[in-house]
Amino acid sequence: MHHCADAMSRLPTLAPDRSVIPEQIPCLARADSSRGWVPPNYGEPDKEQPVTLARMLGAQKKEQRCQDLRDRMDENELSRYSESKEELLVHVAPLAGAVQVKFPFILRQDLLRLEHNVVRAGHPRVNRMYAASGRHYHWESMAADVYYWVASCVSCSRNRIAPRRRTAMLKLLLGTDPFASLSMDLLGPLTETKTGTVFLLIIVDRFSKLGRAIPLAGITAVAVFGTTNLVRLPAEVTS
Repeated sequence: MHHCADAMSRLPTLAPDRSVIPEQIPCLARADSSRGWVPPNYGEPDKEQPVTLARMLGAQKKEQRCQDLRDRMDENELSRYSESKEELLVHVAPLAGAVQVKFPFILRQDLLRLEHNVVRAGHPRVNRMYAASGRHYHWESMAADVYYWVASCVSCSRNRIAPRRRTAMLKLLLGTDPFASLSMDLLGPLTETKTGTVFLLIIVDRFSKLGRAIPLAGITAVAVFGTTNLVRLPAEVTS
């Protein structure tokens, strides 16, 4: 069952198939789940405008930043910017060596929407979206733009809120008299000492906060009871 199928795993079609599914075909649709597909969160694929080569060339020619980079590219032989055979201004990544298209400012919103909001993108998180976009595109504030785009996504914010269990207020166990209420716990096994002890019995008086650590060789009931030398028998013991 694919309630949010990957669009890249389907064969291309000439047009969207909007025919009615026959009743003989068993179907189970899950419109919503804890991590499922909420249809209003995704835009329709046929309404998304792709960033075509013509739009990219026109936007680069209009942006002054791209023009300045072209002028510096001609003056500096070591510049990481160059021009592709399609006359696009591209950038060579310093570490990976990937050829990235210099993305103009007016088209960045469209790219971020295509890389995050559409069904085939799948609302990736910051690191995944930045890595996917950085393989082919480049601009100076890409990391910050990707971070704020993901942080402002309503669908991602809704899915990040996990169901919380209803918990009651913690009840404080207060001591009223010295040695009337004790807290005890065993710590170990630890590194064995020369005397053969590997455990510690920790006893704390809730009233005076007096603590005592008793070394033990074993944690049987007889061993624990035989080492406790209390002033008086407590009325309450919590372990």
